[in-house]
Amino acid sequence: MVTNASIKEQTSKNLNIIDKLQRYAVRTFRQLLVHSLVAVLLSFLGYVLGNYVSVSVNNFVAITSSTSAASGALLAVSLALATFWARHVTDWRDRLITKLGKDQDRLALQMGRSAKFHPEISRRLAELYLQSTFYIPGQTIDMEKVDSGRKVFDDWAKEQAKKSSNKFDFGNLNTYESFEKHLFDASLQSTTMRQTLVQLHIVEVAGRSITTFSPLIITWVVIVIFTLVFAIIGGMSVIPASFNLPILLASFYLFLVAILALTKDVTAILRNMRILEIGYEKAMVELVNMRKNLG
Repeated sequence: MVTNASIKEQTSKNLNIIDKLQRYAVRTFRQLLVHSLVAVLLSFLGYVLGNYVSVSVNNFVAITSSTSAASGALLAVSLALATFWARHVTDWRDRLITKLGKDQDRLALQMGRSAKFHPEISRRLAELYLQSTFYIPGQTIDMEKVDSGRKVFDDWAKEQAKKSSNKFDFGNLNTYESFEKHLFDASLQSTTMRQTLVQLHIVEVAGRSITTFSPLIITWVVIVIFTLVFAIIGGMSVIPASFNLPILLASFYLFLVAILALTKDVTAILRNMRILEIGYEKAMVELVNMRKNLG
């Protein structure tokens, strides 16, 4: 079984230098404050280096104007990306909540049917059913508890399937109330329920990333205003030449940090889409294996 700990360990091993740098990108407002302080310190360093390196007014205006334009464009990209992701996660969550309600109804119906003929099946399904009914939209899903609830039924069902020598016939109504047919149907319902809960867990985790867009958007706004103001003032030749390098270093640092954050957001969204595909593929393999064991 793949656990959260093993996933985190594998993810840590796969981190490259870019991923490690992106850990320090603008993810929270606290990080934004820290990076702003670093930019101020770099500006002081630039002021010292200004005695040895000079930046002409024309170059200063050209660089700040270009940075302002690029930041404005990337601000628009970040806004569009944040809007898309928020809408995608919200729609995805709403669809899953609707599906969970239907899965609960089907599982309850199956438990009711099995209780008449094979009550032990219903008793084994009860833990997973309770895990789903106690779910409140927006809350964190503990997958260990979900898997534990399903394990109560699965381990028992597999043992019962191995012991049974009877087979049910989909074309024979007389076998539809057999223990084997009820066990097969119950396994299908428990697998479907777990898949829905897993996807709700994924979407809940994905939804947390929405909050990381706000610091990034504020960073782009700060860069746009900062560089635009100094581009205008620089064009008026009212800034001493010794201040050109400090301003450029500060703006370039914030721009680099924001680029790393935006890159991380894009790659994270693409990776999340792939995780959903992989999760679906694994779910289908699991369903096929379950059918082989119980069919």
